[in-house]
Amino acid sequence: MTTPSIALSFEFDAATLAKKERIRVSISTPYPKATGEWACLFELAGAKDEDEKREYFGADGFQALVLTLFYLRSLLSRLRKKGCAILDPESGDPFYPETYFDVFTKPA
Repeated sequence: MTTPSIALSFEFDAATLAKKERIRVSISTPYPKATGEWACLFELAGAKDEDEKREYFGADGFQALVLTLFYLRSLLSRLRKKGCAILDPESGDPFYPETYFDVFTKPA
């Protein structure tokens, strides 16, 4: 398999009182599989207990990308539940994933 091109790659810091780790997330462009499904490659590097590389599949490229982004949102939530502050690596300001992922949530 040819390595898929990267559609999105970014870094952030995950900080607890004890340590701070630089984490890199990369998501490929959707690509077709021999089975007729489509996939996106998701790579996470830098979080020693979370490093991973996996594919997310969909019926088409859009669904594969949406499912990959859904996983990214759940990963960021999991890090925050573990007590990590998610920080912008350049400014050090807090980054709140909900700002991006919960845009369609109705206010209470």
